[in-house]
Amino acid sequence: MTLIVDDAGSGDLLFGVVIGAYREETDQFTYDVIDVSYYQELFCDKKYLKEASRVVQKLIKKLKIKPREKIQVCQGCIFDIAVA
Repeated sequence: MTLIVDDAGSGDLLFGVVIGAYREETDQFTYDVIDVSYYQELFCDKKYLKEASRVVQKLIKKLKIKPREKIQVCQGCIFDIAVA
């Protein structure tokens, strides 16, 4: 099985960024939102990267990753800390 993690909305920061995790084999999907405040004054400190990592960990835990299950993460820089 494989978990797919991707973001939506990082190019349109009116309402924040959605991070979603999907397991195609079981059609399971969960998501969370990085609040738009992480892209305002906190942006220069890149706190949105730490928040994205926290969200990814939360979603993976929620989907109860299986032993040896692969995780595919979008190549976007928003996941730089999450994949480190």
